[in-house]
Amino acid sequence: MTSSSLLNRRRFVLLSSASMVSACAARGTLTPVVPAPNDTIRPIFVVTDRMVDPDFRPIDGGRLTTSFGRFDVRVPASHVVGQVEYPDPDDNDNAATFGITQTQRYDTQASLIAAINDTENTGADVQVFIHGYNNTMAEGIYRHAQIAHDYDLEGPQISYAWPSAGSSFGYLSDRDSVLISRDGLENLLTALSQNNTRKISIFAHSMGCLLLMETLRQMAIKHDHAGFPAFSSVVLIAPDIDMDLFERQVTRIGVLPDPFTVMISTADRALQLSSLLSGDTDRLGSTTEIGRLQALGVNVIDLSDFDDTGETHHITAASSPSAISLLRGLRNSSFANNPTRTAPSLAEIAFPALKGN
Repeated sequence: MTSSSLLNRRRFVLLSSASMVSACAARGTLTPVVPAPNDTIRPIFVVTDRMVDPDFRPIDGGRLTTSFGRFDVRVPASHVVGQVEYPDPDDNDNAATFGITQTQRYDTQASLIAAINDTENTGADVQVFIHGYNNTMAEGIYRHAQIAHDYDLEGPQISYAWPSAGSSFGYLSDRDSVLISRDGLENLLTALSQNNTRKISIFAHSMGCLLLMETLRQMAIKHDHAGFPAFSSVVLIAPDIDMDLFERQVTRIGVLPDPFTVMISTADRALQLSSLLSGDTDRLGSTTEIGRLQALGVNVIDLSDFDDTGETHHITAASSPSAISLLRGLRNSSFANNPTRTAPSLAEIAFPALKGN
């Protein structure tokens, strides 16, 4: 065995161990809770390809036809920015955790769209979030609620809950599930663009970015960008996509939604493992080829130097308080004016797209 093979094996063991340690932490369940007066309730509409029971709770059995619902998520008053305080199903209290205060199931996509149209903040964008690899349904929904809360997002929030295996050993299964879910995501984005007066902002994480890119490619080929004018922005967070594949996807899509932003980090340990599993290929979310992305018309934000509460640095945009503070654009905050802060400024981490290419 060559020294290179031995080194790769050691790297694989170390990165896999970190992934499994992270997976052994509290994963969270869709736990019913009673909100306290100072808690915040975040309604999250959900479209899912997972099997669900009549009460819209996920059940074992893999993938099924698309289902629609809504979870009202309690964000506790004691919530810490950048964290998801998961509930313990064996704890009768859970006063300081995320949880579900109410559940609603919709029979059809049309009923879901009607409910979305009836929400307040009629001028605010619809926000569509697509979770990443190794996520349970609860994790994806709680993470979406945390992002919406910490970034103070307005407008209806929709989680596309594709059927991830929710296991660190389910990488190949998750890639298959992504491909299966393309039609469901396309149907949602098409319905929103046709039946909603609001613009649509889309943000995806990890392998969810692969699902989004494959869906946009499919829509461009099938409908000649018919729904694209409704997309106000697209953000890919730590995308788990081969760099060459991404370049081909962008080329085939042709005209990207604008602005189109990719958030990267060379400190991302999950993408280091993904690279090993994929034959040491360069992953979009941890690439150093920023100029190559700019030339494709993509804005790049490099979060490599930010502290992160997560062990794998795989979702820094949502788990780093300093990154959240900066990205929210609070220019007049104490964070922005504090001369002792060590986080980079926006000018140091943002690389705008090169237009006209």
